[in-house]
Amino acid sequence: SRARGSSRCLSRNSTGSAFADDTTIIAANSTLNLVGRFTTGQSADAIALTTKVAPQPTAVAVAGTRALVISANLDANFLPIGNGIVTAVDTKTLQVLGTATSGGTNSTDGAMGPDGLLYVLNTGDYVSSGSITIVNPTTMQVVATVSGIGAGPGAITIDSSGLAYISSFFGGTVVWDTKSRT
Repeated sequence: SRARGSSRCLSRNSTGSAFADDTTIIAANSTLNLVGRFTTGQSADAIALTTKVAPQPTAVAVAGTRALVISANLDANFLPIGNGIVTAVDTKTLQVLGTATSGGTNSTDGAMGPDGLLYVLNTGDYVSSGSITIVNPTTMQVVATVSGIGAGPGAITIDSSGLAYISSFFGGTVVWDTKSRT
């Protein structure tokens, strides 16, 4: 399921990106449902290597040689088709290595914890309380989904001690402990 594209395709509607190493960037495009790979020192602006992922990719996190693409899984009217989807792709080849379905709708962001797990925010409808789905990036198995994260969670950063800083549309920023899950 590889498609060829150019940076012009990925430059519009780019919704998430992450460094795979010091010079390689993995970027997602929410309109074309693609993820692409490029380097900071490449001579041309074309992104020749892209791969199709689940609808509405919104964020990218990296775990070793895996790029974890978080997709909201929304239709053309931005309504959930189902729960969010995480697609693991190889950072060098963009070969799809596996997928996991989150425990909530409209997955919008994710971050790697110091425990080696991926924490995916499920924003839902922006009004009801969201959730976090914890995914093992090696096995692509869901470890748990924790509800009650607050209305409209949209961004997450996790520090080296395992504290997650979750910003939301209605609740500001809350601190959530990945160890105790509170």
